[in-house]
Amino acid sequence: MKLTERQLAAILAGLRLLQKTVPLKDRKNLEHFNDCAPLNDTEIDKLCETINHPPVSTVLEALKMLCNVCTHPQSTKAQMRQIAEEARTAIIGS
Repeated sequence: MKLTERQLAAILAGLRLLQKTVPLKDRKNLEHFNDCAPLNDTEIDKLCETINHPPVSTVLEALKMLCNVCTHPQSTKAQMRQIAEEARTAIIGS
């Protein structure tokens, strides 16, 4: 699922707000944690970092896709621009 920059910002803000305002012992009382344990502060930090920076495998896959199109003899400039934009989005988001 692709999220917009605005949606990602809302998720990050919500995670940070939860982290700063709800003590870990009280998080388990929130309705979203009926069937699972809430994240602790370290886990929230790691999740925010993951959201902010895609995994290396995503970056490498995007670069590989870009290289394949750019080196294909029948690739047009329009195709290269489109793939470059898709690679950019995969690497840094929309």
